[in-house]
Amino acid sequence: MDFDGIAAYPHLKIFAKPNNCEKHYAKANFVSIEKERSFASKGGLSDEKGILNPAFPQNLWENNFIPGDNKVQVDMLLTYDTLADLEKEIEMGFKEGMIIDFQQLDKLLLTLKKGK
Repeated sequence: MDFDGIAAYPHLKIFAKPNNCEKHYAKANFVSIEKERSFASKGGLSDEKGILNPAFPQNLWENNFIPGDNKVQVDMLLTYDTLADLEKEIEMGFKEGMIIDFQQLDKLLLTLKKGK
């Protein structure tokens, strides 16, 4: 599948805690990509080969980019099939994982800004 020249292969992400050999995997399949405007994916926890584990929640993740004065706002909307799925994801550390993601993004953006 190809979205405006962007290959839409499944995305496999590895989660590993610092100083811990335990790894967890998540797979996301791109549903749509609008270059420089938005993208959406559906996925959840998987094995190391990207096979989704039906025992864990899956979600639809929509990301929209809204241009502003010298900045871009990113709106993220996650949709779960049930409230119980959302609650399970929160119990499994979703909030803490997102904090780590944003901290890593902040570091990357600072690095890119310094490189200009």
